[in-house]
Amino acid sequence: MESKPVVCAVCKHNGKQLCDPNCCFARHFMPSNLEDFQIVKQHFGITNFTKLVDKVADDQKDSAIESLVYEATIRRMTPIEGTLGAKAVLQDKIRKTIKELVRAKRKLESLKSTKTPITTPPFVADFDLNVVPVMENSTDSKEDNSKTGGSR
Repeated sequence: MESKPVVCAVCKHNGKQLCDPNCCFARHFMPSNLEDFQIVKQHFGITNFTKLVDKVADDQKDSAIESLVYEATIRRMTPIEGTLGAKAVLQDKIRKTIKELVRAKRKLESLKSTKTPITTPPFVADFDLNVVPVMENSTDSKEDNSKTGGSR
């Protein structure tokens, strides 16, 4: 049983039975990914979309298709602001993150410059830190137990 050749949505829309071997749309608009095709079709129209992509150099076509799909998707989500709105939101996030980073660096520098003594936490203060515990051999502890008359 022969499998049917898979045709990308752009070629199918243009009435072709097969994609050309060097079809730049095949990777982006296969039947499993028709949502992107529908978004691009609604926003640009297929004729305009293919004209835009045809004007681009061959080595940049994939990047151009991805950019146009992104632009159409963003325009669908935010019809008024579009990609400029998305850019503004991202720039605002970057600006806030940079401010937060500057604040954290200033705080770190101020903590380094203040030579405050390190205080011992309360649970450690109960122990004598000058005494180093000595590990006993198992034979020594048996002898100690017998000398002292029992366990410690």
